[in-house]
Amino acid sequence: MTTASIRSLTDIDYLYYYAGNVDKNGVHTLDEKNAAGCEGFQSIPPSKVRILKFPIREKNVSVHDNSYVQLLLDTQEIADSKAAQLLNRSQKYCTGFNMAYYSGLYALLGFTLKALVSDPYKQAFAPSITYMIQNSPSLITFKNRPEQYRPYFYDRDIEKTCNSYDPVDYLPFALLSVDVTSSECFPNTEIPGSTSRCINGDKVNVKLKGYTFGTFNNLSSTDVKELIIRFGSVQTGGVVLVGWKDTKWIAADRDWDENKYFGTELELDVSAYGGRVVFYPSLANVAMIVGIVCGVVAALIIIILVIIYCYCTRCMCCQCCNCCSCFRKKSSYNDTESFNKNNAISDFPEGGQQMSDITKPPIYASQPQQPTSYPAIPSSYEVQPSQQPTQYPSSYAASVGE
Repeated sequence: MTTASIRSLTDIDYLYYYAGNVDKNGVHTLDEKNAAGCEGFQSIPPSKVRILKFPIREKNVSVHDNSYVQLLLDTQEIADSKAAQLLNRSQKYCTGFNMAYYSGLYALLGFTLKALVSDPYKQAFAPSITYMIQNSPSLITFKNRPEQYRPYFYDRDIEKTCNSYDPVDYLPFALLSVDVTSSECFPNTEIPGSTSRCINGDKVNVKLKGYTFGTFNNLSSTDVKELIIRFGSVQTGGVVLVGWKDTKWIAADRDWDENKYFGTELELDVSAYGGRVVFYPSLANVAMIVGIVCGVVAALIIIILVIIYCYCTRCMCCQCCNCCSCFRKKSSYNDTESFNKNNAISDFPEGGQQMSDITKPPIYASQPQQPTSYPAIPSSYEVQPSQQPTQYPSSYAASVGE
């Protein structure tokens, strides 16, 4: 993963997930156009998104750090998390919840919530799987069914009860559509009839809206660290990884006898990892859009700076040439403010002769050089009307009559 920029991307560079929402009538429609089998939505090629498109959640954090410990998720703190607590008898009797619990989805949601919320002291909670089951699809329909698989893809109703196994398969769509709330709002003991209000009448407080489950395969320990610093927690096998210390993972492991989780440290394995995370698919698109916008802004800034540089550079060149304006073409060598002010003359007309004030001797514009300023003429100097202008050789510098 860390070398993805210098090699071609492979399957290990991506998260895989199934997109699509449950509509207001509880119907979820699957597109079977590219189906590669007859096993329901699992035969549909999943969507994929590159892992490194997602931003790292904290500043100054790297997979090369010796340790990464999240707030309230150190080894000894994991057992105090609400998602780690012992199951009660009523929870064990709800089959749908138990399937989510033993598959690790329950713990993954719970520890991801604790990692992502801004205030884990107050905002973290044990997730209500029964709330998600109630908001999972009631009907699965298909479109664009391949002819060879048509007999296998048929609309099916989903029974949403504690005794049903089917809803758990569609929890990713429920999470993507309606998010998750706490088990205090809707206990994991029965499927609620309505989810508009908590069972005690309180307002439903939801988290992880627009999130879903994404799977990965064949990742190295460094790659898994990339997931942790982006998504908070990673389920692999029967444990949930939430950080690391030197050569050991910080993990939430399950006590199978008592049905609760505890904190432990596990050796980083050199073998490939597979598992899943909870993530927000649209965040990758947001990051891409932000990158594009920043790129456009940067390009505009560069263009403006180039324009300013060219303007200033041209002004410098013009100043070297004794010009008063950077963008106005000069019509004569004496077209300067100081010269015109001191001599009260205009640009010379055709033929090369310069127009001068009648009280001063004329000068001619055939000389190769001209001073940028001229000394003031004494007020006592007068020219007789009949006096003819003095002719000077072209090699002389232009000057007032002697």
